[in-house]
Amino acid sequence: MEKAELNALDSYFTIEDNQVCLNKGVITDSDGMLYDNGECTDVQLPSKLMDNFGGILCLPDGVFFLGDRDYGSRLLIRNCYLQLLDLTKKDSKEGGPARSGYAITGTPGIGKTYFGLFILFYIRCIYHKATVIWNDQNICYGFSPEGNVQKGDVNQFEEALENPENFYIADALMMKKYPAYKILLTSPKVERFNEAVKWPGFTKYFMPVWEREEIITLWTLQYKNKKNNEGEELTFELLGALLTKWGPIPRSVLLKWDDKSYQQDYDS
Repeated sequence: MEKAELNALDSYFTIEDNQVCLNKGVITDSDGMLYDNGECTDVQLPSKLMDNFGGILCLPDGVFFLGDRDYGSRLLIRNCYLQLLDLTKKDSKEGGPARSGYAITGTPGIGKTYFGLFILFYIRCIYHKATVIWNDQNICYGFSPEGNVQKGDVNQFEEALENPENFYIADALMMKKYPAYKILLTSPKVERFNEAVKWPGFTKYFMPVWEREEIITLWTLQYKNKKNNEGEELTFELLGALLTKWGPIPRSVLLKWDDKSYQQDYDS
């Protein structure tokens, strides 16, 4: 792109190494409309950027999602992430099917947890007066509007969960009903979300599987030239072989590429 094509965005981004870097607090919806600290700017990203979208949420070097090195510092923003958020925002309005919350489910290994991490970032940008409670199998975190973070048992955050203006994100857990807006990230196992979808105003959405091009983009960004302790490399040829075997499932072709026990599960 020519620099002149981006002049209207000058207040919202910088260019570094030929990358368009949105400023802190600036986020886009699936149409490319920019929001600055929750307020619509009426400025859109050019369609050629959105049509070939390769957005990445980058944390500072040495900073990891939820403080966990295994989650890394970068997250590929799939188009379906933005589309799902637009859909849930529309459905969460008064009288809508998701007015009290929703579950996100789909094929195991496609990155529902990472979508949850993006939701966490999205809420902080759009609803910056809300407290967000994140609960997974390891621990519970409370993110306050002032920027403070507490961790502990979910019972410590009962007061925040009683406020319908706040958000409760549960990852791979049986969810308890609270007045806070509820988001459940779950496998397709019916027992995980069956009770929740009976609640008034609570529905479920299915995350689509990855496109092959999305997998290749993620490999290029985070796994290219990656080697294991034995010096084996996740080459493009090996990635192709894993895609042929498993299909476009990030856990199977990227995260577990060198886990021999996991890969042998395919044969059995």
